Amino acid sequence: MMQIRSSLFLLMALPALLLEVQMTAALAIKQCGLHQTYNECGSACPTNCYNLFDKARTCTRQCASGCFCDPGYVLKDDISGECVLASECQGLCPENSEYKTCGSPCEQINCDDDLNVESPRICPAMCVSGCFCKPGHVYQNGRSGACVHPFDCPPRVNHRNQ
Repeated sequence: MMQIRSSLFLLMALPALLLEVQMTAALAIKQCGLHQTYNECGSACPTNCYNLFDKARTCTRQCASGCFCDPGYVLKDDISGECVLASECQGLCPENSEYKTCGSPCEQINCDDDLNVESPRICPAMCVSGCFCKPGHVYQNGRSGACVHPFDCPPRVNHRNQ
């Protein structure tokens, strides 16, 4: 009779124990680092110090669950997962680039631009802060990220003559 009561108690306690284990596991997944909050539907393209100033950056509207930086903070880079104040990004530029408090958007040339054109570009007189490629370098793709020598750009495909 005592053995039946013990077994019955275990059977009744088992669901509560399983629920506690599941809740503990869920909380462990949702624990985030400093200046981060867990979100079930955050951006699939989180802002980091390298793309913070890229006004032409595009991102799909899909949900990604995980830890995301709190307002006013951005990822330091794509690797560390560390969130820093956006104002701290000033000294964190990729190789062959430098931070400018007042740069021109016309300086943001990439490998897809026609690098052989010497004619002046029409450019609005704007002051943009952020990382800019050093002289003699262009963005490998987009308007942020790695800066390379133009001769390191992949060959351009001319679709108009095909």
